[in-house]
Amino acid sequence: ELLSMNAVVGITNGMFSLHNFGLTTAFGGFGPFLKSGFEVGDTSSSVGYLSYSPSASDVKGKIEELSTLLMAGRLSEENMQVIFDAYTSFNATNGTEVADRVMMKLLTSTPEFHSSNTL
Repeated sequence: ELLSMNAVVGITNGMFSLHNFGLTTAFGGFGPFLKSGFEVGDTSSSVGYLSYSPSASDVKGKIEELSTLLMAGRLSEENMQVIFDAYTSFNATNGTEVADRVMMKLLTSTPEFHSSNTL
């Protein structure tokens, strides 16, 4: 069996932990154990972290750029709209840093991210 529910939940937890804490064991992360007690956005105790910043300044441009890099531009219009709406909402209530993190979590949760077929 290639994908069990445990595998799906594990990869999702690992990706979300990577976005929140960097490469650590926090909340099912992929990295080594370095300490206990984590705060979202604090990557000081991680082995590595994601630091890419899109060159686009508008939300649609950010989503399109990351779609090209992570999914060869295969992100559907529907998923792009969902991510755009979520980004706009989180940016208004929590700021750009949180909105960027939510955008990355949603991008890595899409079917397009988990497949390589171009059809």
